[in-house]
Amino acid sequence: DRVAAVLAHLRSTLWWWLVGQAAAMVFIGVVSAVALWILGVPMAGTLGLIAAILNFIPNVGPIVAAIPAILLALVISPMKAVWVALIYLLIQEVQDHVVTPVVQQEAARIPAAILLLAQILMLFWAGILGMALAPPLAAAAIVITQMLYVNDTLGDPLIPATTPECARDMKSDK
Repeated sequence: DRVAAVLAHLRSTLWWWLVGQAAAMVFIGVVSAVALWILGVPMAGTLGLIAAILNFIPNVGPIVAAIPAILLALVISPMKAVWVALIYLLIQEVQDHVVTPVVQQEAARIPAAILLLAQILMLFWAGILGMALAPPLAAAAIVITQMLYVNDTLGDPLIPATTPECARDMKSDK
């Protein structure tokens, strides 16, 4: 029964992490497309879609997504390329420091400091792929640690920092 409960909490946490990631990707795609359209860059919608999809890869994806937009703007004028680079930088800063921490804190209950630490450790341990997998692995590690170590081993009735559904289920399990 305990394994089933842990797996249910893991499934719920990872689902909500994915929902939060999708929300951040939509934010990046829409804001990028609108900003590029305002600047008069051709294929703004396509470039916004590329930015949204590549935003799934933390830290590196947004840089890769900015390259085609900057190159396309460079064809129009060097100054427009500078503006596109600045817009992408601004959007990414807002997303990294406001949108993602708030969304992931609410959706999957992953503290921003643990998320950043997990990304750094996984980058050194497993490269870019490790960095991309760090957020869901961190979420899973939090759930497993809280349920199997804090709750079971230490006997602390701490409610796992996962989704509201998991917290409600944990109260009913006791």
